[in-house]
Amino acid sequence: MTTASLQAIASNYSALLEFLEDLSLNEKGDAGVNAALQKRSLHLQKARQMVDTLREDIKCLREEGFQGFWENTTAAAHDLNLESPAVPRPRKIPRRLEDGGLPHCFQTPETMYRQQFFEIMDTASTCLDCRFSPSVFERMQDVEDFLIGKGDCKSIMEFYRDDLDEKKAQAAS
Repeated sequence: MTTASLQAIASNYSALLEFLEDLSLNEKGDAGVNAALQKRSLHLQKARQMVDTLREDIKCLREEGFQGFWENTTAAAHDLNLESPAVPRPRKIPRRLEDGGLPHCFQTPETMYRQQFFEIMDTASTCLDCRFSPSVFERMQDVEDFLIGKGDCKSIMEFYRDDLDEKKAQAAS
C-alpha cells in the first residue's frame, strides 16, 4: 500500500472515531453512556434520563449533524493533503446476479455519504429503541418503586399474573 492510501485510511477512521466519541460522551467526565449504564450505583431514573438524552442527541444529529460532519471530514482530508471524496465508479453486476434493475448511482460524494449517515443514525436510533423500550422502563420503574417502598404490587401482579404469588409479594412489602 502506498503512503497516501494509508493516510486516507487513517483519516477515515480518525474522523469516524471522533464522531462516535462525540456521540457517546453525554456526561461530563471520561465515562460515556455505555459505561455509565453499567455502574452498580445507577438507579433507574438516572438510566432513563441518560437514554432519553441519547435519543434526543441522535435525533438532533440526524436532523442537523450531517453538514457539520461533512465539513469537518472534508476539511480534515484537505489538511492531510488527501484527495477529495469521490463517488465509486459504477460496477457492472454479473448477469447471473442481475435482477433487471439498474443499481443506484449517486451524483455527488456528498449525497452518497449523506445516505450512509442517515442510515447509521436510523440504525442507532432503532437499536436504542429496541434495547431500551419505554414500556420496559415503566415496568422496571414499578418494580423499583415497590422494592423501595414507594409503590404497591398491583401493576406488577397484573403484568406477571401467575408467575408471582400475590400474597407473598404483599407480605414482602
